[in-house]
Amino acid sequence: MTIYILPINYPNPQSPTKDIFAYEQARALAKLGHKIVVLHVHKQPTRKIFKKISRKIEKSDDGFAVRYTLNSHTFMEHKLTAANSRHFTKKMMRLFQYAVQREGMPDALYAFFSVSAGYAGAKIAQKYQVPLAVFEANGVIMKGPNEQYQKILRYTIDHADVFSCVSDNLRKKIHEILNLQKEIGVIPCMIDKAFTYHPPVEKDYVRFYALGNLFPGKRFELLVNAFVRAFAPDENVKLYISGKGERCEAIKAIISAAGREDQIIMLGSQSRDEILEQFSLCDCFVLPSAYETFGMVWREAMAVGRPIITTDHGGFDTWDEQWGIKIKVDDQDALVEALKTMKDTYGNYDGKYISESCLGLYGSNRVAKEVEESLNKAIESHKA
Repeated sequence: MTIYILPINYPNPQSPTKDIFAYEQARALAKLGHKIVVLHVHKQPTRKIFKKISRKIEKSDDGFAVRYTLNSHTFMEHKLTAANSRHFTKKMMRLFQYAVQREGMPDALYAFFSVSAGYAGAKIAQKYQVPLAVFEANGVIMKGPNEQYQKILRYTIDHADVFSCVSDNLRKKIHEILNLQKEIGVIPCMIDKAFTYHPPVEKDYVRFYALGNLFPGKRFELLVNAFVRAFAPDENVKLYISGKGERCEAIKAIISAAGREDQIIMLGSQSRDEILEQFSLCDCFVLPSAYETFGMVWREAMAVGRPIITTDHGGFDTWDEQWGIKIKVDDQDALVEALKTMKDTYGNYDGKYISESCLGLYGSNRVAKEVEESLNKAIESHKA
């Protein structure tokens, strides 16, 4: 089938890992034999609101998909939700019309996130009578979205032929917020084929690794403070952190005040290959996030064969004690003890089992077939 993919964001030279799961699902669907056309509204940050941007649609070839890109200004995207969604929809409608002239009408639309790609997909689907499947994974919903967001979410669900969430916890939250009767499916994110078992790397120290956006909800400050409490400056243990974000300077300040610059290393933003290397080098992945819709970074670490320390953040529908240690959210004492325990026991975990069990649940081929099934369901539902 011909599938038009409508992502809320898409990897680009400035942000090579931005919402990369849309890219990975597109590639996996192409491997199943489908024609993939990506419509990418490239959102510019608010700080560039007065800068001139190209209004020309650019065509590119990703090797497995044709991609049409159109730049778009945004302004206070997270506060002016409705206005930005309408603006995004206009851009996406223009991309759709442009692509149809060159690629033909799609068999189905596949949109990522209700705000704003799902909403745009619903408008296009209504106007052109095209089947629509929507995939939702936005953590904003777990925190409790504002009224504008809820209206857009409800509209998208009402007009989608198939609507799926990344986890059962997110599905339950949406039902709770909107008091829905409509069926919502669950499709997990897929683990990219690059993330497979890597044998442990021998070192003369224990290496912890953390990865994520340096935002308050990820609780990196909690992690750094717990690490400082758990280990003395002269212990053979280190923590490496990849990511960028608003809490970066605050995290660096904690590290500096504790005199742990040689023990806690900030790596900044990294490419996909660099992140994979960090997973393979570490002995344990740790991140005490407050809430998650899924938890891709933990699963990528598991796919490489590393035990994890996580919180009960809502991203794991199932849990296996052989994967690592799970603690309560915002429990620094428990995190201190988990770090100490993992330092002494990481070698007791069966990395091959961790990898195989993770890939068995979230491998790219399995998840791609689930997505394919949801798209076929959307097509059949649209005909009814």
